[in-house]
Amino acid sequence: MDSGVSLQVNKINAIPKLFFAEAACHGFLPAWSCTNLPEMFTTPETLARLAAFPTISADSNETLIRYAVSRITAAGGRIHTMAGAQPGKFNLLASFGPDTGAGLVLSGHSDVVPVQGQDWQTAPFTLTQKDDRLYARGASDMKGFLAAMLTAAERMESKRLRRPLHLAFSYDEEIGCIGVRNLLLQLRAENFQAQGCIIGEPTEMRVVTGHKGKLAGCICCRGIPAHSANPASGATPSTSPPRWCGRPRRCNPGLPPMARGI
Repeated sequence: MDSGVSLQVNKINAIPKLFFAEAACHGFLPAWSCTNLPEMFTTPETLARLAAFPTISADSNETLIRYAVSRITAAGGRIHTMAGAQPGKFNLLASFGPDTGAGLVLSGHSDVVPVQGQDWQTAPFTLTQKDDRLYARGASDMKGFLAAMLTAAERMESKRLRRPLHLAFSYDEEIGCIGVRNLLLQLRAENFQAQGCIIGEPTEMRVVTGHKGKLAGCICCRGIPAHSANPASGATPSTSPPRWCGRPRRCNPGLPPMARGI
């Protein structure tokens, strides 16, 4: 079983508390708002419900989105669901507090990678606790953060917020960040604004402020057709790629061996 499917119980319970503390420090909430929080669903209880939705990227995420909408609506949030380009795929933006552009976005994706052909020791879509860890497909990446988002939202009253809080749920991150692209395009068209965004990908509870990045390109090689009896009268493009494959090595001699290609 991949260690990425497990989450420590004490860590997932701490996330909403950390959010409240930071929100108070940065003016989103009064300092006293972290006390006397109502007892509702705990974050592990919420995670158990989210993990039960088999939202593999190839399948629909509608049931999970409907569940999130019901929880957020009951907590007094404003709902904005957006249908994706593929049937059964949905993005969701929920908002709490004043309707201004000075808010904070908590963002996570709802899809998970497949489980077929893997040696699972527990049921992948049933949250299972062993010692101090919780196991399920997507428990860490990243339904654990979605559960923390819902838990945090339910524990604040909209009237307490000085600045808005937004929860963003996207689809199909695991196969190319497809859903969030559509989400961002639509929010841009609607002139949506916020001051910051926290993306809850697993980073061992450490803040990561940048991405390693990548450079991708496409090389198109064209040839000149010729009969196999007289190949010299044409040009085959199959000889061009090998020459190009060695160029990253020459241009970047300091790259690790596996990054240099052929």
